[in-house]
Amino acid sequence: MALVKYNLKLLVNLNVVTAFVLILFAPLLFSFELIPKEDLAKVGELYLSLIGILLFPFLPMMEERGACKEVVYVKKLNHRWIYSLRLFMIIVLSFLLILSVILFAEFQGGDFPFWSMAFGVWISALFFGMLGLTVANLTCNLTAAYLIPFAYFVFEFMTKGKYTKDFFVLSLLKDSFTEKYWILLLVVIMVIFNLMIKEPSKF
Repeated sequence: MALVKYNLKLLVNLNVVTAFVLILFAPLLFSFELIPKEDLAKVGELYLSLIGILLFPFLPMMEERGACKEVVYVKKLNHRWIYSLRLFMIIVLSFLLILSVILFAEFQGGDFPFWSMAFGVWISALFFGMLGLTVANLTCNLTAAYLIPFAYFVFEFMTKGKYTKDFFVLSLLKDSFTEKYWILLLVVIMVIFNLMIKEPSKF
């Protein structure tokens, strides 16, 4: 429990605060009253999914913030286990943030399939986030870790899945959830890959 509390404190950074601000500003930027699924899909895929880029690439940097106490915990627990815990907390946080907006839309009388919308947007956020995290771990370059997933987001938005076909990340824009299963598979692969290659931070 102490380890969980300690890592929760490490989670409080500018990236997380910015993600919360984006969520809080959503009702001010968009009208959710009686929102149809087409409009909510746009809000989810083109706005909410971006919190993944904010939350995930920073994860390796958490080790630098906790460098002093890290030595104490590493003596007791495997480094990869600690990293897995932090990744799990970020994944849960991203879901809760997205879920809060979807719940608000439902309370406002929105007409949409609740769970497919919530999970669909979350999977998009996970993909962009894990893509950024993978870049961060492979290159040790945070700038690239933010820019590459955002560039891919822009690419998907501009091409509308013309080239990515069944792997179109923003598929809710086409009122389709089928692609999300393939995207989720890619997310799982990236999670496993990052846990396998993870070593103590080089940032």
